[in-house]
Amino acid sequence: MMLSRMFSLLFLCCLLVPPAFSQETVQINTSFRYFLGKPTWLLILRDVDSGVVLPYIYDIRSGDNFWLAFSSGRNYQVQASLMQFPPYDAEIRNFCRLEDGILRGQSLFVTVTGALTPDRRASHCHVKKYPSAGFTVVEP
Repeated sequence: MMLSRMFSLLFLCCLLVPPAFSQETVQINTSFRYFLGKPTWLLILRDVDSGVVLPYIYDIRSGDNFWLAFSSGRNYQVQASLMQFPPYDAEIRNFCRLEDGILRGQSLFVTVTGALTPDRRASHCHVKKYPSAGFTVVEP
């Protein structure tokens, strides 16, 4: 009887615990001397295994920023990295050249310095790929 109750309780706990999944991260650290307009960075990640698409929009309101973007799985791709400069009609597609194939079990650390203007040469991106620690995130 006691063993039956323990299995029932264990089964119930398994139903109540949300599913967990492994994620990779894109860490972005900026240190702009200045920026033009009210720039917005659109970053779109796509899980190549499930097809889940995750858009991230970062409004740049100061020179120093730190942002995180999470993939929904171990294998993902940066579908878009678009920097826009409202109110000007200017943009930089593939900003920091992040749209570079499928990342398998790798996270990114992106550092951007310099001036943020529509001239791609005014800012400098350093992108470091590193193997994932394989941590697990539990959905709420």
